[in-house]
Amino acid sequence: MTALAADLTAADEELATAQTHRKNAKDSMIELATAHPLSRNDLEAAGLTTAEARKIHNDVNAVPRRWEKNDNYCIERVDAGSRKSGIVAVVPSSALALRGIELGLYLRAPRLKQPINDNIEYIATDTHQRLNIIRPVLARFTLGRDGAKGLPAKYAQQLNNYTNQVEVEWDGGADVIFLGPNIDLDIPLGFAGRGGVAGVRHVALEDLRSYGQLKGVPTTV
Repeated sequence: MTALAADLTAADEELATAQTHRKNAKDSMIELATAHPLSRNDLEAAGLTTAEARKIHNDVNAVPRRWEKNDNYCIERVDAGSRKSGIVAVVPSSALALRGIELGLYLRAPRLKQPINDNIEYIATDTHQRLNIIRPVLARFTLGRDGAKGLPAKYAQQLNNYTNQVEVEWDGGADVIFLGPNIDLDIPLGFAGRGGVAGVRHVALEDLRSYGQLKGVPTTV
């Protein structure tokens, strides 16, 4: 075998190995996408192409998800909040959301069109035209309708405290994010009018601090 032929053979083998690794990684992401309400941005951030992420996202959403088929479903996103990404998910300040965040958690229907990305470090919302509530993510669980029974005791107690004070229905399961104490941030929204945050935005905490208001801060996705 010539040196060139040997090099080509080695390159083919390396390519085949890389393709195998990519397929395994893609299969793992599909598995995660069936286990949790991952967004298309989450899939792309993991290394999938835009086309791959769109297809996987559409495919898994076309059928009942695990938390919808198993009432007792309770799976933790084990690295939630731990990546120190500096990313803040700014969420609309409805009375329901605000009360939940005050009680230390943010509960969300898993199939909402504006998902909260996987890599967030904080949840924030506004009151009185100011972004003044921002709390770090401590843990995140995907739950079936009765999945709260499977939570660790400290989180089960926190969720029970929430459901005792807030009337909420979550027959289709829930994406539940448990939060730590409020951090030091109090900036104006910078928008005209009296409305609050209109929809979910993902922004960098350092950008919020440097801009001094929410308006104009670029989204991270």
